[in-house]
This record gives sequence, structure tokens and C-alpha cells, in this order.
Amino acid sequence: MANQHFGNIGDIWKHLPITELLHVIHPDHYWESHAGSALYPLSPNDARNFGVFHFMQHASEHPILRDSIYTQCLNDIALDSGKSPVYPGSAYLAFAALADNPASQYCFCDIDGNSIISITDTAEQLLSDPKNVQTHIGDGIQTIMGKLNQTDVVELSGVFLLIDPFHLTAKNDTGHTSLDLFSIAANCGCMTVLWYCAQTQDERNNVNMHLDQLATGIDQQLWKSEITLRSISEPQFHAPGVGMCGLLCANLPAYVYPTVDKLGQMLEQIYTNAVLPDGLSGVIDYTSSPVLESTMR
Repeated sequence: MANQHFGNIGDIWKHLPITELLHVIHPDHYWESHAGSALYPLSPNDARNFGVFHFMQHASEHPILRDSIYTQCLNDIALDSGKSPVYPGSAYLAFAALADNPASQYCFCDIDGNSIISITDTAEQLLSDPKNVQTHIGDGIQTIMGKLNQTDVVELSGVFLLIDPFHLTAKNDTGHTSLDLFSIAANCGCMTVLWYCAQTQDERNNVNMHLDQLATGIDQQLWKSEITLRSISEPQFHAPGVGMCGLLCANLPAYVYPTVDKLGQMLEQIYTNAVLPDGLSGVIDYTSSPVLESTMR
């Protein structure tokens, strides 16, 4: 299992909104550049205690969280007392969100072979036609770039692409980054979402600098939503997985953004009294806004 970050607060502000977006939009195609496993064995640690376990304890306080596809999946497989608890990865959640659209096509990429096996096994269990799932063991940035070049422009408008790196500026063998992939996909007309994160205030400033630079090369209006731990600027702050994370979105229908905002606002509320493992405040601030609207071409 290559991904050790599952179930932390960063996963909450990725899987919760992405799953709801898929359920509302129902894209014809769902692609991922950094897929990870479909399922993870779930056990407590500091990051997951602050993340998925805190969320499961408090999600019932607000109907929009309680009734979300993400929470339903957690109830099905993380709280099932008859089985060993597991955490749903993005592939499992995508299958659940698009369950009433059996014709949906999927493409998942990851460099870890065991993660890809997990996805194919889960597709066999959950989908009526697992042949609708393509998987690629290898660099997801280059694989998705190739698919963008080979896909008809009209078909691209029905593609929902999640770009999900832990290191935003990491280069692949051809020198491309996830930022490059986002720019190309957004300008091709794909519904494109980039998940990004930072662990410290300095990293946060650096990430947002890159996002501002990215926006100047994209023709479409961008929108981002972030959660930030209020304690991130404290000298003794130690991130419980991430200190900030967000979604940068392009070409999504405008009607979905209020749904994302409601999820973010309710998530903020259930962390009002949270405490970090090191004793600092675990309060989360949620924000959303257009990105550099004045510089859009």
C-alpha cells in the first residue's frame, strides 16, 4: 500500500466534495491521475483520529453531511461491525457516486501495482460491467496527457478529471507536473479538479503562488475551495496530515459550487471544538473564491 495518508483531514476535503460532485454531475467519463487504492484497512492514528474518525463521530449533526454519498459509504464499510473496517478510496467512492449510471467509463492511473489491483478487484464487485474500467500502472500525468490528445473535443466535455498529487510541483520523467496537466485539461474543456495541500504556512504561501501563476495561462474561469487549520501559523504546529488543502476547479457547471460551499461550511462547523493531537486548536476555516478573475483572458 503506497499511500499512507488515507483518512486524514486532507482526504475528507477531497473525497467528501468530489463524491458529491460526481453524484450531481454524472459525467460520462471519470479519470484519475493519482488513484491510490480502492480500499484501505482502517485503524486509528493521530491523523485519522482528527480526520475520518472525527468526521464519522460528528457528521450526523448536519443533514448535508449525514446524507452525503461519502458518509453513506463510510457507514457501509467503515462502521460495519461484522467486518474489519476499511476506508473507501476515490475509486470506490466514484463507483458508488455513479452507481445509477452504469454506462460511465473510468480510467485510473497509479505507479503502484497493488493499488491498481485493488481498483480492478473492487470494480468486479461493484460494477455491472467492470470492462468500463481502464487501469494503467505507471505515470498518470503522461497517461492522461495521452488520453487528452486522443479524445474527441466533444467527448472531452463529458470527462471529469481528478488530479490528486501529494507534491504539486513534482516532475515526471518528461518534466511535466500536475500543474501542467491541469492547464492542458482545463484548456481542452474537461471538467478538471486539482487537489492540492500544504503542511506549513510557508508551504501554503508557495502553493497559492503556483496556483495564481497557473491561472494566468488558462482561458477558463477557475474556482477554488480550501480548508485551513487555524493553528497553521503557530510555531509548534504539526500538521495532522495536512495543514491546508483545497480543490481548484475548471469547467464545472456553476450550479455545483453552492453544494461544495455548503459541505465546506458544515465541515467547518463540526471542527469548531476540535483539538489537535499536540493540544493546539483544531478549528478549521473554510473559504472559496474565483481565482485571479481579473487576469483571465
